Amino acid sequence: MRYPGFMTTNIHIRGVSDELADRIRSQAKQRKLSISNYLLSLAEQDAATIPLDEWLDLVGTRPSMVAPGTDIAALVREDRSSH
Repeated sequence: MRYPGFMTTNIHIRGVSDELADRIRSQAKQRKLSISNYLLSLAEQDAATIPLDEWLDLVGTRPSMVAPGTDIAALVREDRSSH
């Protein structure tokens, strides 16, 4: 996928096994994409995903929404039994 007005860089992956190349080719074909566009979409998805350790750090900085000492499991059970 080309973006007008943006610089692009080519990335090459060496050492791809025949088995993996076949699976990639098959996945791209199922999605009606070229191999290049299929792999680019995977790279974009991965780059847009925050790593778990960063997410945990972010969540850990937010204030708790539950008062200290609250039995969260009891609240969940109560909510489930009311439906």
